[in-house]
Amino acid sequence: MKEVTQEMSLQIISECVGDDADFLNLRNHKKSNLKENTFQATINFMSLDILFSLMERDEVRNVFFHPSAPPPGGHIDGIAQRYRIYVEYF
Repeated sequence: MKEVTQEMSLQIISECVGDDADFLNLRNHKKSNLKENTFQATINFMSLDILFSLMERDEVRNVFFHPSAPPPGGHIDGIAQRYRIYVEYF
């Protein structure tokens, strides 16, 4: 298993997000404790194209995601939902 750095992971995710990076507001990219060699990030919208694009990368083993509520003090409604994605690398 090759160790993926935070910079490598961010580059891979950014390449898959492409021109939609500003629209999706990709942020909070960091190493995850969920699984070994896994990084997480938060985005405003989930796209199947992004998920498929990530899964097609040779470096990626699996991609997980779940909805995430805004931080304390944030307004909670249907459009305030965000998604946390977890990218597991080989």
